[in-house]
Amino acid sequence: MTQYNTGNPVPSSAMPDIWDNNATIDVFVNSSELTVITRTGTEVDTLSGIQKKSDDQRVQIAEDGAAVVEETRKNLIPLSRQYMTLAAAQADIANIPEGSATYYRSPDDSALAIEVINNGGTLEPTGRKMPSQEYVEERTGAILNSIRIYSSQAAAQADADAGNILSGATAFYRSPDDSALAIEVMNVGGTLQPTGRKMPSQQYVDSVNEYLVTRLYEETLPGIPVAFIDDNGSVFLYGTDAGETHVPGLSLQYCVDIAYKTKIIPGVSHVELDENGFVLRWIDDTGVTHYPAGDGNNNPEPVVASTAVISPQVYDNALITELGYNQWINNVAVKFGRDYLFSSVRLGTTSPSRIFGALAISRRQGERGRFGLYEFARQESILGTTASTDDHDAPSILLDTRSDAEKPITIFQADHSGSLAWLRKWEASTLDPANIANPVAISDSSNMTYAQSYRNPNNQNEIMVFSRLGSTNSARWLAHRSTDNGKTWQSNPFIGGADLYMTSCQSMDGSAIHLAIQQHPRSTDTRVLYLKIKWSDKSAVNYAGTVFLANIMTATYINPFTSSVPDVVFEASLTTNTKRLFEVKDDGTYLLFLVAEFNSTNYSYRRMKMSRFSGGTPVIYDIGDCGSPMNDDDATFYVPGGTIISVTDVLVCFWSKVPSVGRITRYVYDGANWNGTVVDEVTDGRKICRPLVFQEYYQDNGVLKYKWDTTVVYLRGIYNAYRDFDLDAVLINI
Repeated sequence: MTQYNTGNPVPSSAMPDIWDNNATIDVFVNSSELTVITRTGTEVDTLSGIQKKSDDQRVQIAEDGAAVVEETRKNLIPLSRQYMTLAAAQADIANIPEGSATYYRSPDDSALAIEVINNGGTLEPTGRKMPSQEYVEERTGAILNSIRIYSSQAAAQADADAGNILSGATAFYRSPDDSALAIEVMNVGGTLQPTGRKMPSQQYVDSVNEYLVTRLYEETLPGIPVAFIDDNGSVFLYGTDAGETHVPGLSLQYCVDIAYKTKIIPGVSHVELDENGFVLRWIDDTGVTHYPAGDGNNNPEPVVASTAVISPQVYDNALITELGYNQWINNVAVKFGRDYLFSSVRLGTTSPSRIFGALAISRRQGERGRFGLYEFARQESILGTTASTDDHDAPSILLDTRSDAEKPITIFQADHSGSLAWLRKWEASTLDPANIANPVAISDSSNMTYAQSYRNPNNQNEIMVFSRLGSTNSARWLAHRSTDNGKTWQSNPFIGGADLYMTSCQSMDGSAIHLAIQQHPRSTDTRVLYLKIKWSDKSAVNYAGTVFLANIMTATYINPFTSSVPDVVFEASLTTNTKRLFEVKDDGTYLLFLVAEFNSTNYSYRRMKMSRFSGGTPVIYDIGDCGSPMNDDDATFYVPGGTIISVTDVLVCFWSKVPSVGRITRYVYDGANWNGTVVDEVTDGRKICRPLVFQEYYQDNGVLKYKWDTTVVYLRGIYNAYRDFDLDAVLINI
């Protein structure tokens, strides 16, 4: 009975299709016809048709049940015997052959008889029963009632209490308001609970149409008189003054930047919107800011921006070019809501000069969005006109996911070396990286590097940032602490020693920060040590709780490799081998450490390993080939790296110079072996390295929590040394 046969695909927002759907719903609910044909030509049952089938089904089930009972009665004498009780059958076990089955009378009305089998002289239930008529009728009623529409939720609950709506079954009751016709509920442990599914009413459909028509961007964007957004704040359709219609598929939540629409809207650099999807301001390519209304006559008033606006470069959802990062910075890849953000440092060629030493944040909204790359600052210690930038200088991204956050993004960064290598921070008033500005020096000590930033999950105005001070041979790691959300800071060195490196992660329960500490691979000490810093008192303790430092903010720094307190979570298996630590992760049960072990002389031995630690002796897993160093000389031992997805799932990168092979492999543990599947491979001299799983942050009743996302970023391209590279960031879903 379709009124329109547009042929449009499903879904469709065309008005003929919408009205045809409304008419179909009306016939479905109110007609006495048994079926209705949808706009796509599909014949489906109406409510009358569903009820008719239900009545027919009930009659058929009753008839089938009676036939089954009669047939059962005729055949209920296996071996020409029937037993009144299980005990009587067991007493006659001599006449029931091994492996044969028989029946005894059910002690209740749930069944007529229960099947048992002779298993070694003992009769054991097989789980099979002959149903009784009472059981069949009870279940028949429940099946029919699960598709009934009750007059109220109370009436449906009463029928559930009577046993006519089984656990796990669903039913409908009439909606108490006009937002829907009926509401679906499910029997969960005896209580009917809403499933979230409803039958829409005509009034609701009309209100949706009105909502779409009224949510327009009028007089806000030049050349765009109308745009429609959905409940998630996403534009699904807009029109131009020329009469063209576009479906951009953009997410506009969280003040999203839509800079990549500059080809559609000439002269517009980016647009900022509020949480409801309304325009706050837009910035043209000259850096001038415009607001939707400013003079009372709905005429936008230009406002000169306080800082220059950098129009971002735009990339597809898989590849961002000319950048790099190092594994010793944390919070490189983070997620909040639908926002994916990761940090990098641009390669340092002199042409174009705009990317020489530039710090950058890349951002994508949703799974299908495009990435914009925002350059917000330069390194302080530029290495010279002929040198490339340093991959150690990538920023650390600290998010504030509270609903009233003043600064949703805070960036921490320090250059690898030099007199101006200070620990600095930038902030942004929205989740738009174009707003990152106003750098402030947290510490003006020179030779600072490796920013690692954390927010206290239970007191989110408290921030902790770790960084390394000094040269490699006399390294000290500092803790920088703020109790007022980054306004003021206190700093103190808490561990130190030659060739000292540290990586870290937040504990899953939010109580501490885990530290994994190593010496450089050139060191003869191949141990990896573990400590944790408790948020409650800032003490550094081992897994068992033995105190290493009473308070890292006041104690004098100590070399952890000369103390017996830290836990040893890894040590090279051969004295001729060395190691390189990549990361530590907390999966809620174990601490996981990813470490490459290799022969530092000729790389005849090279294996990626994972240490699983929960106190005591760690469990070491040998995963796969970790490859040879990527750098032209082997002095820094930069094997390509990897990342932990879970305790049984690891990504490992590989490099071979001859033959030239760059590869990333996913290894999954089946309980006995690590089975590898190649994810990506190149054989043209490029390398694949440093994969990271996006870390998603969220709020849970006022507590900051995180989980690991299903998106991974890794680097692919030219890598000769940490100051000589041209890499692309590749993103994949795992």
